[in-house]
Amino acid sequence: GASNEDFKALVLQYMPLGSLEGCLHSGAHHLNLFQRLDIMVDVACALEYRHCDLK
Repeated sequence: GASNEDFKALVLQYMPLGSLEGCLHSGAHHLNLFQRLDIMVDVACALEYRHCDLK
């Protein structure tokens, strides 16, 4: 069997408005182009920060 050391989980904060995907693709949230671009830049910066040690 698998040991406890093999188990990995990503725990995220509860988001009452739903997922980012839902916000971007749902008709319920009206985001203009600049808001969408701002979100994309924030996500790209977060990914760069998270993976900055990868070579």
